[in-house]
Amino acid sequence: MKKKKVIHVQKAINLLIVSIVFLFPAYSLCIEKEKVSTSTSQAKEWFDKGHQYAINKKYDLALDAFNKAISLDPKLSMPYVYRGNVYDIMGKFEKAMEDYKKALDIDPKNSEAYYHRGLAHAHKGKYDEAIKNFTKAIEIKPEPKTLYNRGLTYSRKGMLDEAIKDFTKVTELWPSFDMGYHDRGFAYSKKGQYDKPIEDYTKAIALNPNLAAAYHKRAVAYKKKGQNEKAFADFKKASYLYNETGINFASKGDLDKALQYFKEAIEASPDNPYSYYNMACIYSLKRDIATSCDYLKKAIEKGYNNWKKLKEDETLDNIRQSECYKKIVAGK
Repeated sequence: MKKKKVIHVQKAINLLIVSIVFLFPAYSLCIEKEKVSTSTSQAKEWFDKGHQYAINKKYDLALDAFNKAISLDPKLSMPYVYRGNVYDIMGKFEKAMEDYKKALDIDPKNSEAYYHRGLAHAHKGKYDEAIKNFTKAIEIKPEPKTLYNRGLTYSRKGMLDEAIKDFTKVTELWPSFDMGYHDRGFAYSKKGQYDKPIEDYTKAIALNPNLAAAYHKRAVAYKKKGQNEKAFADFKKASYLYNETGINFASKGDLDKALQYFKEAIEASPDNPYSYYNMACIYSLKRDIATSCDYLKKAIEKGYNNWKKLKEDETLDNIRQSECYKKIVAGK
C-alpha cells in the first residue's frame, strides 16, 4: 500500500466526529481595547495562543497557555471553557467538569460552557446530562451546532422524533451542512422509513459528493425497497470512498483510523479485493503477521491479481519473510 496510490476507498464520517470539530470553534473574547486592563489584554493573548495550540493538538502547550490566561484575569470565563475542552480530550473528565462549572459561575449566560459540558457528557455516554446542557445552551443561544449535537444525542437514546425535529431545525438554520440531512435520514431509517432517508441522503451527497456514509446508508435504503441496481452502485461508491479515506489516514500514520475505514469499505462491498489488500497492508505495518496474511489471502480470493505490485509494495515488507507470505506468492 504505497501511500495514496495503493487504496481505492471512500470517505466515512462517524457521528461524533462532527462534535469534535466543534470543540474549538473560532472565538473572540470581545474585549474593548480602550476599557481593558493590561492584565486582561495579556490574558486574551494567552487565550488566543492556547486556542491555536488546541487546534493544532498541542494540548500540553494549550493547557499552559490557558493557565496563564486564567492567572492574569480569573474573571474571564472562556479560558475555563477551553481548558475544560482540553481536559475532556485528554480524558480528564472531572477536571473538565470543574472548569465548565467555573465558567458558568463567572457567566451564567455562557452558552458555550453549557454546550461543551454537553459534549463532554455525551462523550461519556451520559446522554440525559448531555441533553440538559444542550437544551440550556439552546435556550440562551439556539445555534445549529448545539441543535445538531442534541439531535445526535436524542438519536442515540432512541428518541427519534425529537432527533428529527432538531435535525430539521439544523437544516433550516444551516442548509449547507451535509450532516444535518445525513443524520435526519438515519433517524428516519431507524423508524423503518425508506423514502425520506433516500431524499435526505441524496441532499447530503449533493452538498458533499465524497460523503461515503451517505452513499452507504442510501444503498441500504435502496436495497430495502428492492432497488438493487441503485443499491449496488451506492455500495460500490461507498467502498471506494471509504478506502480513499483510509489511505489518507494511513499516509498520516493513523493506522487504527485507517483500519476503521477499510472495515467500513468491506462492509459496504464485501467483494472488493482492494479493501482486503489495504487491510493486509495496515496489519503488516502494525507487525501483525498472521492477520496481514489472512487479509492478503482474502484479497486474492476476491480477485486481487497485481502480483508485481504485491511483491514490491513496501508496506508489506514486514511479512515478506513469513511462511504464510511465501506460500501466497509461491509460483507467482
